[in-house]
Amino acid sequence: MIEKFCPNVEIIGICQDYHSAIDLVHKQTPDLVFLDIQISPIHSGFDFLEQTRDRSFGTIFTTAYAEYAVKAINRFQPWSYLVKPFSVADLLDAVKVANQKLQEIHQQKAAQSLDQKFEFTDIFKKHHLIKARDIKYLQINDSIISLYFCVEIQRAN
Repeated sequence: MIEKFCPNVEIIGICQDYHSAIDLVHKQTPDLVFLDIQISPIHSGFDFLEQTRDRSFGTIFTTAYAEYAVKAINRFQPWSYLVKPFSVADLLDAVKVANQKLQEIHQQKAAQSLDQKFEFTDIFKKHHLIKARDIKYLQINDSIISLYFCVEIQRAN
């Protein structure tokens, strides 16, 4: 269903059991995981999310277990919770929400990287502290890097 109706979603793997899902998430870096509540007779989607808390991805639950929605929302804040059988419209809405969340995350990361500070020493052995957003452009000739700034730089010490 995802392949047919969500062409902007790239599927990097489909797992049939808990251990292969854990392995895939550790080998790949998915932005989004579609997850069922019952993965195997002894492991749940909740177990999977507990084991992958150190990873950063969104979750859309696609499950027949409507009764676990409150637990899923309170513990794991999924981006959507779809109860099987769900409609194409519901899937498209969930993917739209995921796309919006991913755009927000990418914008936040871009803004954070622009605020990242760098310290450098100029040819006069003076130390400077600059933000990435203050660099207008740089020029590289052999082993010399010339930085051109949007604003006047401040000394670190």
